[in-house]
This record gives sequence, structure tokens and C-alpha cells, in this order.
Amino acid sequence: MASYRRSKSTTKGSSESVVSASGEGECSDAEMEVCEYLDSASAGDSDYFEGEPENDGVLRTVATGTSALGGGAAFCNNHTSTTKYTWWSFVPMQLYEQFRRLANFYFLLIICIQFIPNLSPLNPFASIFPLALVLVITGAKELVEDRRRAKQDKETNSRTTRVLRPGCTTVEEVSWESVRVGDIVYVTSGEAFPCDVILLSTSGEQGTCYIETANLDGETNLKIRQAPSQTLDFDTPEALTKFEGTIECEGPNNRLYTFTGTLYLCKPSEREGTTGVALDNRKVCLRGCNLRNTEWVYGVAVYTGHDTKLMRNSMDPPSKRSQIDRIMNKDVFIIFVFQLVLCAVAGVSNFAYAENTVSKANYMGSLATDAGNDAALSGVLGFSPL
Repeated sequence: MASYRRSKSTTKGSSESVVSASGEGECSDAEMEVCEYLDSASAGDSDYFEGEPENDGVLRTVATGTSALGGGAAFCNNHTSTTKYTWWSFVPMQLYEQFRRLANFYFLLIICIQFIPNLSPLNPFASIFPLALVLVITGAKELVEDRRRAKQDKETNSRTTRVLRPGCTTVEEVSWESVRVGDIVYVTSGEAFPCDVILLSTSGEQGTCYIETANLDGETNLKIRQAPSQTLDFDTPEALTKFEGTIECEGPNNRLYTFTGTLYLCKPSEREGTTGVALDNRKVCLRGCNLRNTEWVYGVAVYTGHDTKLMRNSMDPPSKRSQIDRIMNKDVFIIFVFQLVLCAVAGVSNFAYAENTVSKANYMGSLATDAGNDAALSGVLGFSPL
């Protein structure tokens, strides 16, 4: 008799288990893995099932079949974008990012003061050119990087997949960005899932399939997913044209390892009093996963575009600030405070000198009075960095 060994993934937040078989037996390793998975699922093995996810209070109802005609337009489309700027937001966002650097803001302040007549002997245009050159070069670099992200987004959105639209009898090839909630997606071995789908049927025994989630969590071991037993007969386009279903599930969230929902094999208006099929994470294939060792699967698109769990876990492009920028910000702040202290000390000292000495020089007449009144300002301007 064959002996079996179970090892659990150590990745945080994942309860996926990998089962290996050793010894002699009539079943292959893959068949033994499927059998152990099904046995553990029916027994409620805690190694295979996680606790209930937190309810965020948002429910989504997805209709498929003829009931889904036009219904997908109410949800987010499958177009994704990872760019940081748009054509109208680039300039204001770039100016904000550039002048967050204290060095740039410091020199902008100096330039503004130099435009005040009789306050600075320097030509302000001599300071504008180097600052403008820095802003233009940095902005051009950001623009090139953002256009590169836009090109990658276009390639992703233009990838093709096959779907069975409500009311159609044949599978058609469409771009990823054209997939809508409620579409029945057809994925073959080696292809990536264009959106988050609920499995309906697969080419595997008892509705099982294997997926690779390296793009999601970095794990390279294959994971098992299984379609509900009630939908396994919907395995051809002709059979799927007769499929009527309603999925009631949690709203879009970023939890990769939990899913809660119910599948009703009827139209939305008929689900009252109907017993539903429980759905969990084992019935879901997420965007970014790749189908492996399974010829094909059919599934219903339930989350698309920025509502998918992959995009919910993605981060906005960060504002790049090097260690040198942080050091310069600190140094510029220290220099600016030191200059303020010097100006204050010079103003007070010059005012005291004028009050005690110049203002008492009676032979200077009205000049002595004017010198005393302007003493503080003269002291500040004498030590200012203008």
C-alpha cells in the first residue's frame, strides 16, 4: 500500500498544502493528490480550509446566462492601468513632486525675492536657468518611465482570451480589456486568467484543475482548484448556452486566500427559496494565475479590472527619493535656519548700534533719525543670501 506525506507551505497567510505520494500503487501521484484533496474537503480538514474572512459589508450579485445581457456594464471593466500620470495631471503633479525637495523650493524662494526691485543686486534670470534645467531633466525622466508603464499596460490589455457571451452559441476571441462581469471565460493550459473567475467545469477528473500562483504570491508549487459538482455537466458551449446562474458574493477586496459566495442555478429573480451552492477560495481562479496540467476550464467572470484581487493588492507607483535627496533636504533646512538666525542677529545688532550711536549724532540731523528707523532692515539685508 502506498504511503503518503503532507507538507504545508510556509508562506504567510497561505494554507495551501502540497501532497506527495511514495510507494507502489495503481494510481498516479496526481490522482492520489486529487483523492486526498477531495477526502480532506469532505471531512472539513483544517489544513485545506481557512476561517471565515472579515465581512466588509458589501455584496455583489452577478448574473450569467441570458440574465446577464448588459448586466456587466454595471461593474468595473477589465481595463487596467498602472501609470502614475495622465496628460492633464503630469505638469501639476510634477511641480508638486519637484518642489517637495527643499533644495528646489529654497532656490524658488530666492528667485521670487530677487524679482523685488531694490532688494537684490542680482539678476533673477541667472538663477532661473539652472533651476528650470533641473526641473525639465527630472520631468523628462519621469515622463519616459511613465510612458514605459503605459506601453506595458497596453500590451496586457491587448492580450486575447476566449469568452462565451450571453446569448451566443460559440466562443469568441476578445481582448482582455473587453471581458465583462458575467462572461463565461474559456482558458486552456498554459494561459493566464484575464480576471477573477468562478469555475464551472474543467477537463480534469471530478472538476479539478491546477494553477500556478507565482505572479501573486511567489509560490511555484501547483495548487488545486475544483469546480462545483452541480455545474460539471456544463462543459461545452452548447451546454453553457442553457446555463442560468446567479452568484452572490463578497465585494471586491484584497484578500488572496479567502472568498465567500453562493451560486444559485437560476435567474436572479428566481433565487428566493432556492438552495444555493457554497463557494469558497477553492472554486476561484484569480487574475494573474496560470492554468497548468489541465487541458481547459470554463469559469464565470466575477471581478474584473481594478476590482480583481491582484489589482487590489497592487501599489501606486512610488515617488522616488534617493538617500542623497534626503541628506540634501536636511542640509538645506539647516542652512536656511542658520541664515535666518544670522539675519535676526544682524538686524538686532544693527538696530542697537544705530540707537546708541548713530541716532545720537546731532550733527547728522535728519539722517541720524532715518538711519535709526531703517537700522533693523539694513542689518537683515546685509546678511541675507540675496
